[in-house]
Amino acid sequence: MRQYIEGHHAAMQFFRGDPFCLATHEARIAELSTRFGRSEREAAAAALRPSSPRAAERLARFVEEGGAVVTTGQQTALFTGPLYTVHKILGAITLADVLEKKLDKVVLPVFWSASEDHDWAEVNHAWMIDGGGRLRRLELPSDDLRPLPMSDRLVDAEIELVFSDTRQTLQSKPYAGDYLTLLQSAYQPGKSVAAAFRETIEGIFAPFDLLTTDASDPALKRTSAPILRAALEGAAEHEAVLQRTSRKLAEAGYHTQVNLVSGAANVFLHTEAGRERLHTAPGGWRTRLSRQQISTCKIGRLLKEDPRRLSPNVFLRPIVESSVFPVVAYVGGPGEISYLGQISELFGCFGMSPPVVFPRPSVLFLPADIRTSVAKLGLEISDLSKPESELSTRIARSFMAPPTRDALAALRSSIVDGHRALLESVPDPDPSLERSVGALRNRALSDVAELERKLLRRTKHLQSEQLREVARARAVLRPQSAPQERVLNVFPFLAMYGPNLLRDTAAVMRDDLVGRLA
Repeated sequence: MRQYIEGHHAAMQFFRGDPFCLATHEARIAELSTRFGRSEREAAAAALRPSSPRAAERLARFVEEGGAVVTTGQQTALFTGPLYTVHKILGAITLADVLEKKLDKVVLPVFWSASEDHDWAEVNHAWMIDGGGRLRRLELPSDDLRPLPMSDRLVDAEIELVFSDTRQTLQSKPYAGDYLTLLQSAYQPGKSVAAAFRETIEGIFAPFDLLTTDASDPALKRTSAPILRAALEGAAEHEAVLQRTSRKLAEAGYHTQVNLVSGAANVFLHTEAGRERLHTAPGGWRTRLSRQQISTCKIGRLLKEDPRRLSPNVFLRPIVESSVFPVVAYVGGPGEISYLGQISELFGCFGMSPPVVFPRPSVLFLPADIRTSVAKLGLEISDLSKPESELSTRIARSFMAPPTRDALAALRSSIVDGHRALLESVPDPDPSLERSVGALRNRALSDVAELERKLLRRTKHLQSEQLREVARARAVLRPQSAPQERVLNVFPFLAMYGPNLLRDTAAVMRDDLVGRLA
């Protein structure tokens, strides 16, 4: 990803062009205008849902005047999942706004809800920081272990237990009531997990005039059916194209983000057993979990009569998106950027070229009390990425009495100097003597190190409050020793700071992007 952002030729060959060059986006919009006339824009609009009245007005303008969309998307994780989902959406909103102003074209921000993804373990939980600064995992359990699409998996009564935990986690924060109401309205028993997720996203981002789409939306399914048909008919060719690109990536020194499955289409069939990949078989296709044999004719009828039973895999999804919507750019994270480079040549099999791939912004939410605490401890924010044991030792050492620190340093110096003086006092010392003196010195230094560890343990015990502050800061800024955006959920931050948090974050992103996109 770094090489792509920095414009290295080895990486750029797998992408459309420099994402921070305005001309790259301008050329893409010009290309899209030849493919998306009014009827295509009407079909695109039918698959979009405005999050606000102003978003609806802008969508109508798009149909009348033309334009493009900036998209991003994510799995339908509980309560929006990790923070990077929010960052991606803000990135799409910001890029759409800046492009619209610079190019004088209607550019809409669109969020794709990946409602057909079926990995429940990836999306059934959210990590939050409670009022005491502790990291808590909130999980929605399910007894149904089938790989169901999230559009088919329903929220059940267990959600009340999750709400109870969420209420305890957020209760001390000033905006907690507003956001608990939003979540309870979205996550009602009987709704699909995907629908609840989409409503939550729309509730948060209505002030930004976001538009959303759902991978299982009937209008989107109808419009994208020809792409799935082509993916089935050209499965062998598409596999060869992906293999060729994978070899090119390897030759350029890159790894492939998504492994290829030989003898399979980039299409899933939704069965009673769940969402299953279609594998080639004589006269048609087969599934592995439900062990079905499906003829080519039957698949063709499904595409025509019940397209919701077929869905694209990770390789095909961006192509479906670009076939339905005039996508000028997709805002993606590091993993997405990698696999979008991996499928760059696949677009050509469908008579399209890929959109601009725009790196999502990375944001760190740094509460004022955490900033103050870290500074008082004499640490930098970057220090919190170091191992906890190393940090606690550093803190303890900083609180050790200066005379004790000086005495330890003097003791080490005296050991080193004394052993050196001993060797220098012996005329022509032989190697055996040098080794003996060296071993004696090292044992003495090891004893001093053990003594220091005992003193540090005593200091750590005496400075337990400072060490608790370190743990609290790490829970917020480096939860589970990972970047904040990959673990924590947005709602504790929204409950503390309210809607201005996202407005202020978007403003910072916009100011940065205006200067970079030229």
